[in-house]
Amino acid sequence: MEPLDVNIPATREKYAAARSDLFPTLGALEWRIRQYRAELIDAGALLAMGGRWMVHPARFDAAMVAIGERHAKESFAHIRGSRGDNRAAIHAARAASLAKATLHADARAMATERKAAK
Repeated sequence: MEPLDVNIPATREKYAAARSDLFPTLGALEWRIRQYRAELIDAGALLAMGGRWMVHPARFDAAMVAIGERHAKESFAHIRGSRGDNRAAIHAARAASLAKATLHADARAMATERKAAK
């Protein structure tokens, strides 16, 4: 497989193949795009070029990490600040590290669901 240049827009297929650890199938990537289309467009991660939707790899990576971090932080929102700044900082750091795992887990879940549906 040809290496992915992160600064040149790529097809969804090429991006999914290069990021197969996060998106094991093209369907997993397309599901994520459907969920966050507006945010991805605002971030410049999803581009319409020549009648096709293309992915800007560097911006897409950054947007997905930001989305994952936000979801992880929201899942710990009830803890933040309840026991002092130090505890809140610890949980915020854990939330950021869980963001990447969240992306991977979502992609795996989508792949499992698709296999089960067949």
